[in-house]
Amino acid sequence: VSAAEAVVSTQSTWEEYNKVDESLGKASKELDKLNIKIIREKAESERKLNSINETKEDLEKECESLEDSIKKFKKQEKKLQDNIKSETNHHKELEDKINEYKSELKKDEEKLEAMSKALQDTIENRSKDLSEQLESLRAKEHKSFAREEASNLKAL
Repeated sequence: VSAAEAVVSTQSTWEEYNKVDESLGKASKELDKLNIKIIREKAESERKLNSINETKEDLEKECESLEDSIKKFKKQEKKLQDNIKSETNHHKELEDKINEYKSELKKDEEKLEAMSKALQDTIENRSKDLSEQLESLRAKEHKSFAREEASNLKAL
């Protein structure tokens, strides 16, 4: 009986061993599948990480470019502000000169008006004097003509 028990026990052990071996085979296959899946996921993660790093590098370059552009724009803005300030000052200087010329022109106009009035008064006075002289000459000529006529009449 004990040999039969031993055979049954051995057979049972082999059956358990085969079951365990089969389970191990299945587990090994599952483990292989999981390893393949992990390798694939790791490769996909590495591709994504590489893509993210490339995008990060591109964005960093774009940021640098934008920062350079901002610096250039700030320089241009400063230049424009300086030009505006310069032009504003120049405009103010021109306005001051224009106002100065207007003031001088007004003074000159006042002088010309005074000179014109003085000249007009002089012309009027001279014209009056000449008219009086002309009247005096006409009166003298008339007297002289009348004398000559009288003398001519006497001679006749």
